[in-house]
Amino acid sequence: MGDVWTWIISFLILITLVGFIVYQLICLADLEFDYINPYDSASRINFVVLPEFFLQGFLCFFYLVTGHWFMALLGVPYLYYNFQLYSKRQHLVDVTEIFNLLDCEKKKRLFKLAYMILTLFLTIFCFFINNLVSLPFTRPDQIEILLAFKNEFPNFKCDFKKLPCSKQMTKSWTNKGAMSFDGVVFDSETGVVTELNLGGACLSGTLSANSSLFRFHHLRYLDLLTTTLTPSHSSSNLANSQT
Repeated sequence: MGDVWTWIISFLILITLVGFIVYQLICLADLEFDYINPYDSASRINFVVLPEFFLQGFLCFFYLVTGHWFMALLGVPYLYYNFQLYSKRQHLVDVTEIFNLLDCEKKKRLFKLAYMILTLFLTIFCFFINNLVSLPFTRPDQIEILLAFKNEFPNFKCDFKKLPCSKQMTKSWTNKGAMSFDGVVFDSETGVVTELNLGGACLSGTLSANSSLFRFHHLRYLDLLTTTLTPSHSSSNLANSQT
């Protein structure tokens, strides 16, 4: 989940950076077509230059501390270019030279825009890849046991006024994938069911000795609050013989 938030935050930062660059290009285009004067154009561009530099530097640092080395290295040329401009005092637009350097200023920002869009697409790609990899792995036999459990212990109508937290969880269970199994936790490596959080699921049924519930051999946590399970005669005898 932490990686998902990393990509979301970096996506928002990149969108902001793209917005800064597009804004500067609009100011230059307005100047080219005489919609604004050189002073207004230069002052508007200079107003967002330092925030753009700072935000891009922060993005590189953010990738570094979150362990995304490739993305951090990808941002280094852009960061170095900004640093060079700042160290040579060439980062701000000169109002007296803006007309003469109009094409050059536009090309610099178009290069930055292409660079940011490339990084943005990589971020989106990494976000989706991360989501696909993080999907829980499930074993077919565990899906079969869960569906058998669903049929064995159907939902009954709860009094939602007395049980406000009740929810018919197993109603969503299908064989379409792990995400449909509400209240079930799968082991990410082996694909076995390790937790059944069915508190408030409003289940009912007869608990027999060969119940599907006993087929979850790797179960570490079980919550069956508000569940009505009636032990069968055979399961009662089995319990008595074991005690």
